[in-house]
Amino acid sequence: MKDTIGINETQMREFSKLMLKFHDDIHGIFMDYKNVIDHTATYYKGETAETFRDKFLNFYKNLDLVSESFLDYSNLYNEIVNRYQSVLSDSARTTMNESIRR
Repeated sequence: MKDTIGINETQMREFSKLMLKFHDDIHGIFMDYKNVIDHTATYYKGETAETFRDKFLNFYKNLDLVSESFLDYSNLYNEIVNRYQSVLSDSARTTMNESIRR
């Protein structure tokens, strides 16, 4: 019995694009949120207000980590497809060379 091994290259490329979209969407949302929080300084003052803004800024510092993870996922799925195509191409060349030798 022969196993069939493969991937859905189209779906994996689409998933990669989706991860890039999520990256952009999340980045945009956080930038909008940051602008709102920054603007609170004009009407929300005092120690509690500063603590509120500081907590957000500490949370916001993780945006790069979150953003990078979406880029990493996107790159990973493209890499998987590229590697799979390379393996298939190498396999086809090897099979063709073996047939020529016979």
